[in-house]
Amino acid sequence: MRTFLKCQSRWRLPIATVILMQGLIAVPVHTQGSATNTGSTGSAFLNIGVGARAMGMGGAFGTLADDPTALYWNPAGIAGLQEVRVSVEHTWWVADMRHDFLGVVVPLDDRFKLGLSVIYFSSGDIEITTIEQPKGTGQTYSTSDMSLGGTLSWALTNDLSVGATLKYIRNDLYNLAASGIAFDAGAQFNTRFHSLSVALAVANLGGQMQYTGASLDFQYPPPYPGAEPIRASFNNTPFSLPLTYRAGLLLEAFELFEQPLQGHKLFIAGDLVQPSDGPNKFNLGAEYSYDGRFFLRSGYIFNADELGFNAGGGVRVPFEGITLEAQYAFSSLKSFSAVHRLGVGAGF
Repeated sequence: MRTFLKCQSRWRLPIATVILMQGLIAVPVHTQGSATNTGSTGSAFLNIGVGARAMGMGGAFGTLADDPTALYWNPAGIAGLQEVRVSVEHTWWVADMRHDFLGVVVPLDDRFKLGLSVIYFSSGDIEITTIEQPKGTGQTYSTSDMSLGGTLSWALTNDLSVGATLKYIRNDLYNLAASGIAFDAGAQFNTRFHSLSVALAVANLGGQMQYTGASLDFQYPPPYPGAEPIRASFNNTPFSLPLTYRAGLLLEAFELFEQPLQGHKLFIAGDLVQPSDGPNKFNLGAEYSYDGRFFLRSGYIFNADELGFNAGGGVRVPFEGITLEAQYAFSSLKSFSAVHRLGVGAGF
C-alpha cells in the first residue's frame, strides 16, 4: 500500500482503482435460505432501480444519493444541492419494456429543497391471444405504471438531513386501473469520523390498491324468458405496495491515506435492503472520480434473483454556466439479456 501511495505516475492510480473496485465486488456473501414473500405485492415497477449512476454502483446509493435520482433512493439526499438540477434517465428493460425517470430539484433556500419526480414504466404492445385463437387475434393491449412524487428535504444541520416524499401511483392493465397514495422518507448523517456517512430510508409506505374497470363486469344469461340479464362483477383481491427499508454506509477511501490525492476520490458504499416482497439484499458498490469530471463505477447485488454484477461510467463538464453530465450503466441478468441505462442531467 505504501508503494501505491508513493506512486507518482499519472496513470497507475486510475488503473489500481479499477482493480480495487473489481476485487471489492468479488467478496462472497453467504445467506441462509428461507421462505420469502416473493410476488406478494403489486406495482412491482417501484422495485426497478433508478439512474445509471446509482445502478452502476449496484444500487448502493442510499447514502451517496446527492442528485435528482435521490428522489427515488433517499429523499434526504437533495438537501445539499444548491442549484436547480434536472435528471432524465432511460432504462432498456427486459422483453422490450422501458423504464423512464424525470427528476427536478429546486432550492427554496440554503436548507429547504423541493423535488418533483416522475417514473413511467411501459410494456409496449402485447398480442392478445384466446383459447380459440392461440396464435393471436390480431389485436394488442399494453400495460403501464406511473409514479408522480413531490419531495421536501430539510438540512437540519450541516451534518444531518431529512426528507419526505408524497407520491401518487397508478397501474393500468388493458382497461383496468388501480391507483393509490404512498410515502417515502429518509435521513442522511455525516458522522465526521473520517469520511463515514450513514443513511436510513423507507419507500412505498401506503395502503392497499385494487383494480377496477370494465373487464371485471359481466352478465349471466336471463334466468327465464323475458327476464333481464343478471349483472355481476369479478371480485379481485387488493394488493399491497412493495414496502422497502434501506440502511447504508459510505466511505471516501482516499481520505484515509496519509498523503492527499488531489483530484481523486473513491467512494465505497454498502446498502442493506429489506423488501416486503422478497429476500433481504446487500448492495455493494464503488465510484472512482477524477477531477469531479470523469467517473468509473462498479457494484454487485447479493442475494438477488436476477440482478448481480453492474458497471458503468460517466462524465460531467461545465458549459457556459451550466453543468452538463451523462451517465451509463450496464446490469447483468441471470435469465435475460443485459439491461442498459442511460442518463443525462444539468445543473443551473
